[in-house]
Amino acid sequence: MRESHLDEHDSVFDWLLDVPRSQSVFERHGIDCSCGGKSLRYVCEQAGVDWRMIVAEITASSDPPSA
Repeated sequence: MRESHLDEHDSVFDWLLDVPRSQSVFERHGIDCSCGGKSLRYVCEQAGVDWRMIVAEITASSDPPSA
C-alpha cells in the first residue's frame, strides 16, 4: 500500500484508491469525493476542515482497537 507516501498534495481520488477506508472519513466531514482531481488540502480548505485532522482520522481508522 502506498499510504505512507500520501500527503495533502495528493488528490482525494488518490486517497480513495489507496486507502478505501478514507471515504467514510471524507463523508463524515462533508468532503466532496468527486473533487475532479483537486488536492486533499484544497478540498479540505474549501470545506473548512483541517487536512491534518482528516489524515489523522484516516490513520487512526486503521489502528486496531486497544484491548
